[in-house]
Amino acid sequence: MNRTLDVQVDKSTWAAPAQPPPELLALEARSPIDVNVDDALLTAAFCTRPPIHRGFSLADTWAWFRYLPALDPGPGLKLRQEWETIDPHQKMILSDDFGVGFTMSLLRDTLALTYIADTLFVVNLLAPGLYLLKRRARRGPAKSPDYLVIDRHARFGVIECKGTQSSLQELDAALERGLAQKANVTQGFGPRLHHKLVGGLFVPQAGNGQTATLVIRDPEWQQLGDQLRAASDEQLGLAISRIGTAKECCLAGLTEGARYLALTPVQEFTRTAFIDRLRTDLDHLGQREPSRSPIVLDESAALPIGALPRGDRSARVIRFQARLPSGGLEGFADAVLGGWSDNMLEDRIWQVRALDEGAQLVSPSGFLYSVVYGQQPAIPLT
Repeated sequence: MNRTLDVQVDKSTWAAPAQPPPELLALEARSPIDVNVDDALLTAAFCTRPPIHRGFSLADTWAWFRYLPALDPGPGLKLRQEWETIDPHQKMILSDDFGVGFTMSLLRDTLALTYIADTLFVVNLLAPGLYLLKRRARRGPAKSPDYLVIDRHARFGVIECKGTQSSLQELDAALERGLAQKANVTQGFGPRLHHKLVGGLFVPQAGNGQTATLVIRDPEWQQLGDQLRAASDEQLGLAISRIGTAKECCLAGLTEGARYLALTPVQEFTRTAFIDRLRTDLDHLGQREPSRSPIVLDESAALPIGALPRGDRSARVIRFQARLPSGGLEGFADAVLGGWSDNMLEDRIWQVRALDEGAQLVSPSGFLYSVVYGQQPAIPLT
């Protein structure tokens, strides 16, 4: 399911001699672009899910139940007229979720991001003092930026996501707050942050004549500095990759394995303990351990009548499925223990597969996530 939106790269926010990445400029040059809504919603489910399970979670198809009925039939990304009467708090949640899902899916593919990790979980995995946040807050300028990332060229980045339904002017104000949040990261000595981006999505309501727009900015280089205090490239890269992989496990229902990845200090991490926790997850899910790419999660639920924005009102089912990487648990554990290096990232990129009704994502570790909907939705085997 595709919708169109404009992309704007605010070149004035890159302080000379820095320039926007050419990939972002090429994306802007193609504007307006088609975006895969199913991919964006699946990305929102991945990014907003914590890397550890705390005894409660939202179903990974929640975004389809909540947001498919809110979308206008298109072709532009816009909300239906009925959405204007929804409670303002629900509107704010949609703006935040869309801001994460659409921004991160586009930046992930455009900049070839491999690992996407929650900032504070990376901080917790590193020794205290390696990555300092000036202040902590739930909202506002003191809030830490959303994600630390690594691209396929082993370059680090920090990304903050914003979203609004009010106007492009309100999005501009939100992005200004995002610059302050990105500047909330202080650094001393260590690896350089290559990507330092604030991305914001404006999704117009039905009566708004403006076009859905994604705006990307960069703060001044001096705001973030060039280096981390004491973390080496290896230390920071390993922490980001571990948290990113934990999020992949969580989305596949492997919550004990994810917890071990996210909370165990590197020097205490063992292959045997990790595999034991993954096997505990498979037992809990009622799955055996085949030698090749087993399905570990397969859930279906009925969509509300009229949920699909193109006007098809027939009863439909939505189905979510997750498969293990092709090497099974042993191969997956070996890949995690293989460490983090520049050359291993070349092939560890996210792959998006558009389906007639749904989408598939292949993670850097090789997990295959599928979301499809229809009368009797079938999931492709490859």
